[in-house]
Amino acid sequence: MKQSMISLAMLTLAAGATPAAVIDPVPLGALDAWNVQPRRLTDNDYEDYSPDASGSSVVWEGIEDDDFAVFLFDGNSTIRLSDQQLESRYPRLSGSNVAWRAIVEPEFDTEIFFYDGTTVTQLTDNDYDDHRPSISGSHVAWWGYQHGDGEIFLFDGDQITQLTDNDYRDYRPRVSGGRVAWLGRPDGRDSDNEVYYYDGQETKRLTDNAFDDGALRISGSTVVWHGLADDGGFDMEVFMYDGSRVVQLTDNDTDDWSPDASGSRVAWIGYAEDGYDIEIFLYDGQETIQLTDNEYSDFDVDLSGSRAAWLGYDGQDVEVFVFDGYATHQLTDNTYDDYDVDISGVHVVWYAYPDGWDRGGEIFTAVIPEPSVVAWLSTLLVMAAALGGFKVRGRKR
Repeated sequence: MKQSMISLAMLTLAAGATPAAVIDPVPLGALDAWNVQPRRLTDNDYEDYSPDASGSSVVWEGIEDDDFAVFLFDGNSTIRLSDQQLESRYPRLSGSNVAWRAIVEPEFDTEIFFYDGTTVTQLTDNDYDDHRPSISGSHVAWWGYQHGDGEIFLFDGDQITQLTDNDYRDYRPRVSGGRVAWLGRPDGRDSDNEVYYYDGQETKRLTDNAFDDGALRISGSTVVWHGLADDGGFDMEVFMYDGSRVVQLTDNDTDDWSPDASGSRVAWIGYAEDGYDIEIFLYDGQETIQLTDNEYSDFDVDLSGSRAAWLGYDGQDVEVFVFDGYATHQLTDNTYDDYDVDISGVHVVWYAYPDGWDRGGEIFTAVIPEPSVVAWLSTLLVMAAALGGFKVRGRKR
């Protein structure tokens, strides 16, 4: 496989020589204006957790009959996809397609399975473990522990291609269409992670440094991750490959990490200027917007187009919050913690323990309304009143 290296000279800060400006926080929208009622998809005595959404469909893993299993809600009903396999885990969903890994007898190694909306197919059959599939349409990427180290594989809906074949570990791939990004350790098992990208034709190495890069995500030709900058600092920063160059999106004295991408938009979590609590930030392709500004931590942000969903502590427990492209809304308001939120368009999913830890986790979903022109104008008025005009670090716009 051809491989090229992105020059360090191509590493630039967003929008020129300085980081993208941070616009003051978006105000919290009125919860009662939404009148959104979450729907509980599961109600049983075992664990259901790790949901993944694609449109109105949701996939998750549950522990039924003392074994891990994969379940799919197709917008109308729920079916169990895994049957004969042991410990079916880490399902991921794209449209009506699902990928997961499971233990297969008699070797008891883990193999990759694929559901195309009708039929379950075992994609791999070898004598080593295959791990953590990522899915986009009919494309599935995973890493296999071949020859004692990890290698990257891609299924394109028809055939499997081995993208790497070297003597070091490649792992944790993410796929978007026919493009794949992953982490590799070219200097040995105990060395730091570097970022690699396959554009459908050739593999590029996007980073070359002496520290770990991680939390990799991909959307189209956009790849995002967090890592240390080359300025000698010790705080984490967020980086983006936009299809032609590596861009450093953040440059400050506090940690920014766990980015997610949707097209050219990137969301992440980071410490606010006061350095005490964690807030949500959104880069919209031109500038960075601070979506939250409170005295508690927000985390686990997921992005879909102009919308974002995350978890935040409201002072009593962890709740789900959503930015609909114009304003931030608190989606849940209950007496227990919510976990692992995911958003796909107007569909939001998460899991929680509404009946106590002894009953196990349950899956919830909600459909958020499309923003109206009235809501958009109202949000602008609220922002203008709250901020005295739109500001970018003290400058009126």
